[in-house]
Amino acid sequence: MAQWQGQFTGRTHASKVADRETTLRATIAACSGKSPGDGSLPNLESLAQRVIEARHQCLKARLSALREPSGTAPPLAQIERLEKQIDGLGSGGIAAILREFHCPQPISDSIMLSNEPG
Repeated sequence: MAQWQGQFTGRTHASKVADRETTLRATIAACSGKSPGDGSLPNLESLAQRVIEARHQCLKARLSALREPSGTAPPLAQIERLEKQIDGLGSGGIAAILREFHCPQPISDSIMLSNEPG
């Protein structure tokens, strides 16, 4: 039987998402009083990207579990719903994640402006 480090620790894809969301939420709360011109703002863009990646991995793991062969018919409605969620996950990008976590507008605007080409 295959063994892996961290087995039976309770760490799952869902707990990874929750941990990263908690980190982003706490970081946004800590920097909400600061101005975008401050050099001390943390890299919220990186934290938001990590939340997106963790959510993507979690959805893919759930989809994989549903597609595993079993004695019953696969739940096609759930599979289709998860596929749509995976497709739509990156559509809003970092800006959507920052809005979801109530990042102050001046900070999120400065992040989006720094990402524009040119």
